[in-house]
Amino acid sequence: FWVDLVLEVEADTRKELENEADQDEAERAAAPAIAKGMLQVLVVEARNLQPVHGIGTNPYVRAVVGQQVRKTWTAWSNLRPAWNCIMEFSVVSLGGSLELEVMSQAPLFG
Repeated sequence: FWVDLVLEVEADTRKELENEADQDEAERAAAPAIAKGMLQVLVVEARNLQPVHGIGTNPYVRAVVGQQVRKTWTAWSNLRPAWNCIMEFSVVSLGGSLELEVMSQAPLFG
């Protein structure tokens, strides 16, 4: 049972990453011709996360630049995740901001 669940979660995570990669490609293709370049953000890890409602946490990082949104993969039941994930954003204006949030995804069951 647990092995099947782990495999399903890993397969879902791969599908999410593939879908996000497709969305990234579409956003880059739709980026205006006046783009000034690319911003690369390396999300390394989180430390000392607190359990959500005392039952653990499923953290991921959500990054926003303008209308562009990127997410890391979800680190299931982990209070010290290491993502080592690179996010890329098209830069149109040098006056924009980068917002990073550590979020917790709801469990698959329960």
